[in-house]
Amino acid sequence: MSLRLLFHIRISRLVRTQLNMDSREELEDRRAKERADAEKRAADAEFQLSAEAHSKAKKARRAAALNVLKAKWGRWLRGHRLWWMIGSFFVGVVFVFGSYFSDVASPAREWRNPWLSNLLVNAGTAFVLFGLFYVLTERLSARVKLTERDVGQTQSDLQNIEDDRLAPRTDSTRRGNGLAVEAERPGPQDDDTLSHSASIDAAPSIAEVVQAGMARRRLEEEALYEKVATQPTSKLVHMALMKAKLSGVISSTGPRCELRETDLHVRFLASVDSAQVILQLETADGVILATLAWGESNDAGAVIIALGTVLIRLDLYPGDQLYFGSDLLTQLSDLLMYASRYRQSVTGERDIHGVIEVLDSGWVIMDRGMVPKTYRAYLVASSRLDESDWASHIRNKAWPESRYVEEALAIARGLHGVVLDQD
Repeated sequence: MSLRLLFHIRISRLVRTQLNMDSREELEDRRAKERADAEKRAADAEFQLSAEAHSKAKKARRAAALNVLKAKWGRWLRGHRLWWMIGSFFVGVVFVFGSYFSDVASPAREWRNPWLSNLLVNAGTAFVLFGLFYVLTERLSARVKLTERDVGQTQSDLQNIEDDRLAPRTDSTRRGNGLAVEAERPGPQDDDTLSHSASIDAAPSIAEVVQAGMARRRLEEEALYEKVATQPTSKLVHMALMKAKLSGVISSTGPRCELRETDLHVRFLASVDSAQVILQLETADGVILATLAWGESNDAGAVIIALGTVLIRLDLYPGDQLYFGSDLLTQLSDLLMYASRYRQSVTGERDIHGVIEVLDSGWVIMDRGMVPKTYRAYLVASSRLDESDWASHIRNKAWPESRYVEEALAIARGLHGVVLDQD
């Protein structure tokens, strides 16, 4: 019994061992097959990628060659534009004459070919028109390029002006930083080190110092003019008027501002004997109606109220809702800042100086004439205000001020004492 049991156990072990060996071989075969399949797929993918890369590279080379060909062809065409134009004219003329000879110069009527004649006429006309349109487009392209260049130059000039305005502020910041460093400077024991460092730092050139100083002076002047609207006192307005008069910003007769919603104007004069400011109520042509003195004891509001009282006495008061006397100082500030900013152009020419009044319509009236704000190069000289055709000449201009030229001319002629002949 025990021998039979041992025999069965031995047989079962042999069977399991054989089965395990078979399953291991099958597993190894399966793994080998999977590895082979994976290698094949990788090889196929690599071949596909290489084929795609080769195709893309081929397309890229073809596109590059095409671009080179286009560039060469374009350069050749641009270099032979004149010959293309001459050739088109020549071919067109030849075709037209050919149509004439084919239709007229044939010895016999049966040899004449009207279809060929019409074809040659149409082709010749097309070539001639091609040449004409080519000339027109070339001229138009040249004008467009010239306009773009002028616009770019103007933008560059405006950017330079803006940079000049901002430069002093940066310089002030640097000076503030320099003061902070000065406050933190160590004691005398480090004088040798500091002197050595100072010798290393390059000093600014004279041109830079001059430009910074002039820009700082201009900004300080504009800041004073801005305070005329924000912090108006008789002393400050008097100081601003005197500075503007001495620098040539305004006319020696004083600047004027429009009293809106009326036909009146107010002229500001700086008293020579005291710090008073004289306000003259005038008509459009400069006739003085009333005079007010603005002393240090009165604030701006009191002076504007006194001006309203004068208007009531003269029966010229427009009413509480339409009395904009408080805008006069704002207009004066804007006039001073505008004239100060544009009294010297980028090219060095003094465009705006001796300003009498800046009208709401956009016209600037000066001692030497009047100009529109949007096109300061166009000057109607005071010596030519007696010419009667200015209105018809300016009315159709593209500037927005051209619509109000009659009103501006009437005011300018009145201020300069110009009377037109009625003949």
